[in-house]
Amino acid sequence: MTPGSSGSVLAGALAAFNARPAAAADGQFLAALYASTRPDLDSRTAAPALVRSIMGMQQRLQGADYRRRFPDAHTLMLEHAGAPAARVVAELGARQLRLVDIAVLPALRGRGIGGAVVRALQACAAAHKVPLCLSVHLHNPDARRLYLALGLRPLGADGLAEQMRWDPHESDQA
Repeated sequence: MTPGSSGSVLAGALAAFNARPAAAADGQFLAALYASTRPDLDSRTAAPALVRSIMGMQQRLQGADYRRRFPDAHTLMLEHAGAPAARVVAELGARQLRLVDIAVLPALRGRGIGGAVVRALQACAAAHKVPLCLSVHLHNPDARRLYLALGLRPLGADGLAEQMRWDPHESDQA
């Protein structure tokens, strides 16, 4: 599978969310979505322009890190009720489907969108006979509980994140 075709496959797997590649026009939405995932960078005492600058810098660094570590990953925009709702970064290769990152708007969290996305990616992984792999931040227990409930198994952790895997070939997960 070529990197370009894997983007179409991933968008197809997430068709229920009208998945499409992220575009320059999504910049403002993506900046607000990123900021919603980083309350640690928010400040009530710093100048708002400084906070925006730091958020933008961190968002750019995250994107550069993803491009370096996952060069064939695709960033997809997802919709809910006809409006932008989430962003997924995923990479489908010959050995695994890697969910690099998922972010859902705060107002839509806890409504089953994340679970539906992961289930769709599990179905895609199963169709391609590869495991679904991801890492979850240790400070995100809600996401970890979701992943465990969906059958992902912990593989180990470092100081920041835990690696998890769902393998369609294991009989109790199929």
